[in-house]
Amino acid sequence: MSEKNHFSGTQWLSKVFKVERIHHLSRKHVPTIAWLFGEQSTSMENRYIEIRMSSSMPYANFYGHCVSRPFFIRLRCPQVCARCIEEEQFTKKWWEVSLATACFRHKLFLIENCQRCKKNLNWNRPGIAICQCGFDIRESRVITSTTEAEVVSEWIAAKVENIYSNMINSDYDPLKNFSNLSLDGALRIIFATGFRENKDHQLSAGKARKILSIDEASACVERSLHRLKQSEMTRDLPLIRKEFVISGLELLAKEFQSINDAKLAMNLLDISRNKNSHQASLTNFNPRSQLQLF
Repeated sequence: MSEKNHFSGTQWLSKVFKVERIHHLSRKHVPTIAWLFGEQSTSMENRYIEIRMSSSMPYANFYGHCVSRPFFIRLRCPQVCARCIEEEQFTKKWWEVSLATACFRHKLFLIENCQRCKKNLNWNRPGIAICQCGFDIRESRVITSTTEAEVVSEWIAAKVENIYSNMINSDYDPLKNFSNLSLDGALRIIFATGFRENKDHQLSAGKARKILSIDEASACVERSLHRLKQSEMTRDLPLIRKEFVISGLELLAKEFQSINDAKLAMNLLDISRNKNSHQASLTNFNPRSQLQLF
């Protein structure tokens, strides 16, 4: 909006909304946002991100999806695809999910830093394609993405945009159990199975709640899909079980949004606890036996 109306940056909006900085606007600003876009307030509800950081139950309302871990949302530190911005000149909602690290269309990793000033990108820049230092983001050097980053990013994009994608009902081995998961459930499964680098990686609360960089998130995704594939093949279970964040799976099994989230979490917990049991593999998963637990 700022760019189309020939404003330099978004600071003018701080005067309109009477806030110091335009990082995140609260729900009370929705009527004004709707007025600026010529929309009805009700039509803006599902295009709005609300983050509540209460100590008891923090969550993010992310375009109609409830995300129980706000650190999965890159609210203040956006990431972009330089080629998409060059071609379309707008950002995409799913880029704001931290575990979405690649543009599956251009097969490139997203960008989170300016390559001139080395600072993180933010929303208070002169234009969508221009960093605060004046560098044109479209001229950034780009890196070819991995298959793992691309398929997870496409799954997230389809879920966030509520559109059909082959990845939602994917035959890609590690994702074939994701078809009926909620967005929150899928993000938590990937994080719990891929966050730890190895069995000796100590998990600190501060680090676990920090928004991951693109490098960290893409490594987490790659490890997760590799371990999920291993668990499908019932190989190296003694090693796999030590690399899961067990507490994350246990919490998901208790505070799930979809019964399918809980079922997959419980099955992965079985894998982690039954290191030599073929019955614990994802290929031998019996939904009825798990439903008895709820």
